[in-house]
Amino acid sequence: MAVYLLGFALSLALIAIAQKKRTAVFWILSAIALLIPCLIAGLRARHIGTDVMVYVKQLTHSAIISDDLGEYFRTYWYYSWKNVYVQEYDLGFSFLVYVVGRLTNNLGCVLFAIQAIMVIPIYLALSRNRKQFPIWIGMLVYYLFFYNTTLNMMRQWVAMAFLLLAFQLLSEKKVWLTALFTVVAFLFHTTSVIAIPLYGVYWLLRRVEGVQFVQNRLRISAPMMVVMGLGILSVVALFCMPLIIKILGLIGLSKFNNYLEGDKMRIVFTQIVLRLPLFCLLILNWRDLSRKTKLAPFFAAMLVFDTVASQLVSIDAMAFRIANYFALFQILWLPPVCSCHRNRGVRVISTILLVGYCLVYWYFIYVMELRHETYPYVSIL
Repeated sequence: MAVYLLGFALSLALIAIAQKKRTAVFWILSAIALLIPCLIAGLRARHIGTDVMVYVKQLTHSAIISDDLGEYFRTYWYYSWKNVYVQEYDLGFSFLVYVVGRLTNNLGCVLFAIQAIMVIPIYLALSRNRKQFPIWIGMLVYYLFFYNTTLNMMRQWVAMAFLLLAFQLLSEKKVWLTALFTVVAFLFHTTSVIAIPLYGVYWLLRRVEGVQFVQNRLRISAPMMVVMGLGILSVVALFCMPLIIKILGLIGLSKFNNYLEGDKMRIVFTQIVLRLPLFCLLILNWRDLSRKTKLAPFFAAMLVFDTVASQLVSIDAMAFRIANYFALFQILWLPPVCSCHRNRGVRVISTILLVGYCLVYWYFIYVMELRHETYPYVSIL
C-alpha cells in the first residue's frame, strides 16, 4: 500500500509545484511527476493486474519471437481451451506492444509504455486548464479512483485517455484534433464508439445553452431540463435490456451484448452510495461552477449516466466497464468543482472532503475488495 500512496503523493506534490512555474519548468517537473506512476506500473510483478497474464505477457512474447509484423499478427497461444491469435486484439494496442517489445525485449518496459500512453493524454487534457484550476486535483482523482484499474483494463484505459483529451479539445472547438484522437481511441478499444453519443449529448447541451423556461417566478435552464430528461431515459433503458440488445445487434454492435446479457436487472444501492459524495460536492458548488464553466450541465449528465450505468453490474460484473466511460470525466470536472466557489472556506472544505473521499474509496475498492488484483503491490526488483 505504501508504494502506491507514497508514489501518488510525490507525483501530486511535483504537479502542484509545477503548476506555479513557467512553461519550461512546468513541463520538466510534470515529466518527473508522470514518471512515477509509469515506474510503479513497469516494475510491478506480473500478477499485479489481471490482464497482464491474460494477454499482455503473451502479446509481448509474440512480438519478441516474431521475425516481422505479419508473423506477429499470425502468432497465437493456447488459453481457456482455445487458440488465441494476436490479430484478435485491437490493432492500436497490439502494434504498441509490438514496437516496444521489439525495441526492449522486456515485459516491464511494455507495461511502463502502456501506463505512459494512458497518463500523458490525461495530463495533457488537464494541463490545458492549468491557469484556471488546480490540475493536481484531477490527477488525484485519476490516481485514487482509477490508477489501479488501469493496471488491469489496459486497452480500454488507453482508449479512454485519448477520449478524455479528445473531449477537452472539442470543448476548445478543435474539431479535427477531436476526430483524430477519437479514431486513435477506437484503434485501442472498440468500446470507445460510445464517444459518438457522448459528443451528441455535448452538442445538444451547447445548442440549448443560455435558454431558460420561466413559470411564474420559477426559472429552469434548458440544459438542466435536458440532463433530467436524459437521466430519465437512461433509467428507463435499464429496464429495457432485451430491446437494447436487439438494437445493438441490428446496428452491428452485438459484440457489446456480452456486457448486457446475464441476470435480471436490479438496483445496486452500493453503487449509488459510492457516488453520493460526488453529487453533494456538485450540488454544493453548482451555482459557482455554472458561472465558471459552460460545461457544468455536461459534467452533471456524465455523473448521472455513471450512476445509472453502474447498475449494470447487477446483470454482469464486467458491465462496470461501460460506466467507466462516464466516470472518466470526473478527472475534468472535480478540479473546477473544488476551486470555483467564491468563498475560500468552501473551496478548502470541498478539497478536503474530496481528498478524504478519494482515500476512503481507494482503500475500500482496491485494498478491502481487492478489485483488479492490484493489492498488495509486489515489485520485480
